[in-house]
Amino acid sequence: GMIKSIVANSKEQAIKLVVNRVPSAIEAKRVADRLTSISAQFLKTQVESLGFVFEEDLVQKSIRSQRPHVVLYPGSKSSACMNHISARLLNSSAADDGSGIFGFLQKLLGVGSDREIGLF
Repeated sequence: GMIKSIVANSKEQAIKLVVNRVPSAIEAKRVADRLTSISAQFLKTQVESLGFVFEEDLVQKSIRSQRPHVVLYPGSKSSACMNHISARLLNSSAADDGSGIFGFLQKLLGVGSDREIGLF
């Protein structure tokens, strides 16, 4: 699938995983462990798990209203998951060069790599 395509096109590309729409943290860990294990065994590549997002009806409501989920429902479990993943991405070493998706997120959120995120 997708991981195999990324590895085939760019062996230097860091692969990061977000497990989406899971009912529990246990299920998310099971899925992430399986994907990272299979990727290491068969593709000889490391996959870093950034976290997971809980399945919630609130996500579908925000999609229908075409408004950001973390804005409409900031106290939800899925918003907490998204904030955690964002903080991990922004705090990663790849965020330091200011390019790519990391640079885009820094500019969008007004956060520099030398400033604390403060989400957790």
